[in-house]
Amino acid sequence: MDIELHQLNDHLYILRERLDLLEPRFLTKYVNLYLVLGTHTAALIDTGHGMSGLRRKIMDLIEDRELLVFNTHNHFDHVAGNHEFRNVHIHKLDYKGIAFPLDLSFLEDAGTEYSKEFEVLGYKMPVCDEVFPLIGGEVYDLGGVEIEIVHTPGHTGGSICIATTKGELFTGDTIHYGAVYLPDPSIVGFYKETLRELAEAYPSYRIYPGHEEFEIGIEVVWDLLEALDSLEKSETEYNEYLDANLYRIGRFTLVSPT
Repeated sequence: MDIELHQLNDHLYILRERLDLLEPRFLTKYVNLYLVLGTHTAALIDTGHGMSGLRRKIMDLIEDRELLVFNTHNHFDHVAGNHEFRNVHIHKLDYKGIAFPLDLSFLEDAGTEYSKEFEVLGYKMPVCDEVFPLIGGEVYDLGGVEIEIVHTPGHTGGSICIATTKGELFTGDTIHYGAVYLPDPSIVGFYKETLRELAEAYPSYRIYPGHEEFEIGIEVVWDLLEALDSLEKSETEYNEYLDANLYRIGRFTLVSPT
């Protein structure tokens, strides 16, 4: 499967994979991966669904720089390409999700041209050789730009965002327009607290989410909080495949587990 590559500025690339062509039932079109280039080190943010030959494209871009690889959380569409790299970094609470071969058996009945390519792997995706656990607060100097790990629990317990000294915030699935997969209803309040903290800490940063639109303003956070506040009084529909209730509010489809 081809991957779209766009240079956004002198130190940042976005690589976009089509998730809908692999598994349309997730209600999501794009997975966004990012490559931040410093003078001596590069940071790859997420490794995608594993079908794009990511490493070759990345190595051409980074030239002789050292490469650090980060997973924003442990869901398959963000980590299935890990096996192409020697090691990755992920928050310790999401560590177990990538420590063993990924079970992709749910793709067996996806019915797409690309999902059938996983059959030769037995619907199992290998993992990388080594995983470095994060706790949040780590800072990495890439040369001319620094990145900081921000623990943002909610979408998963170990979800992280990554902030740069260039005013960019890479949010994974913590924040984005489109289909937002919510945590258990009992901890939605905790998730909302995470979102408010991000909005207050990074009011002027540009947002680079893990799905759909990118390079957007902090208003996406306030829009999502407004949608979450109206959840209980909004109409819902049940999605059997996801075993979840869908709430279509503004620019979001909120996916809430039953």
